[in-house]
Amino acid sequence: MDEGIKQIILSLEVIYSPQSNNDQRHKAQFFLDGLKKLPESPFYGYQLANPDNNKFNYIVRHFGLNLLLNSITTNYATWDLEKRITVRNWVVELATKTDVADPNYLKEKIAFIWSELAKRCWGACLTSNALAKFTDEMKLESWADMDNNLLEMWNHNTVTRNLTLIILRCLFEDVYLLDDPIVAQRTSVLNSLCPEIVISEDILLLQYEANESIRTFASNSEGWLLKWCSYLDDCVNVLLKQGISATEKEAANTSICKILHVMRTSLYWILPLALRGSHVLTKLMMLIQLPAMDIKVKILTIDCLQIIFTRPYNNPNDFDDILGVVFQTQGLEVLFNLFQSIVLNPDDVDENDYSLMKKLVEMIVGLSEYLQAEADKDKSKMRQAQTTTLIILPTIPTTTTIPLQIPTP
Repeated sequence: MDEGIKQIILSLEVIYSPQSNNDQRHKAQFFLDGLKKLPESPFYGYQLANPDNNKFNYIVRHFGLNLLLNSITTNYATWDLEKRITVRNWVVELATKTDVADPNYLKEKIAFIWSELAKRCWGACLTSNALAKFTDEMKLESWADMDNNLLEMWNHNTVTRNLTLIILRCLFEDVYLLDDPIVAQRTSVLNSLCPEIVISEDILLLQYEANESIRTFASNSEGWLLKWCSYLDDCVNVLLKQGISATEKEAANTSICKILHVMRTSLYWILPLALRGSHVLTKLMMLIQLPAMDIKVKILTIDCLQIIFTRPYNNPNDFDDILGVVFQTQGLEVLFNLFQSIVLNPDDVDENDYSLMKKLVEMIVGLSEYLQAEADKDKSKMRQAQTTTLIILPTIPTTTTIPLQIPTP
């Protein structure tokens, strides 16, 4: 192990050791803070975060990830192409080596670092004038194979599959939900790329003209939405099996939560036609009525349903086709049964039950408000039509009656 790496680990041990005094901790912290200013800090971060070197020393790995993150957020613009590619490859490698025993905060940190890289370079060549003539170097600099990297992680194992969901959730939050200054500089590019990798190519071609430049950044024609739905079905099937262990049940519920988390960040901008084609609403309605489903899953499901119910629909037919299932007898019965199943003890209120009840009520109120708004629009159109008729009617020419004069003999 490199002497510099050893010194970093020793400094971390001093900081976290209960036997260290304040003076020792201050000196160790001063040394660690100075690492952030070194050009080699990304390398140190990669070495410390690599599970091959410090598999179960999570404090050291977390510090290494922080070094990588700080280097990217402060110095990325000053790096040459070779260093950018090297650091990016390190991040992909660290993500691929994530283990089932790793704590969730390490996975979240890796996903956050991935998102920070993507915001800065993904699709960078799309801002050039020669959109259809990308060189290999331009593609490399623009991380044209990012979607392929995610797909490889998706197919690698269950741990990296769930990490892929966290990465996409972080990226979509930064692009669509948060006021991110980096995203603000590249909004048009990122807003074009995200739907390109999430929605299937067949659906996109029904709505937009083919764009080979943007299509370069998608690894396949299926899109992530269909993969999420298929994975959701697999997890539900596991829960429906007889005699599954508590570990299997927890793993399935955890995966479902991660699927719903990423859906919650994307359902309001995914094309309605894609929602209909993937039967998202039907799958969500199924989740809230399964007895084996964890209450946290039900809360996230209600969040997703509320987004679908209250998002804007430019075409009224989309709203009718997507939400028509809810207003059928079976759909209303599902909501009513869920409402009845929530039992709150006023003397000892369960936090999760209260959250589920609160979100269910908010969802139903939001749905009713949207329906009322649609009804008001229809009434307004009828009044406009009536007014127009009243205005037009007086302008219709009438036949003038000329009195008949009979001559007298």
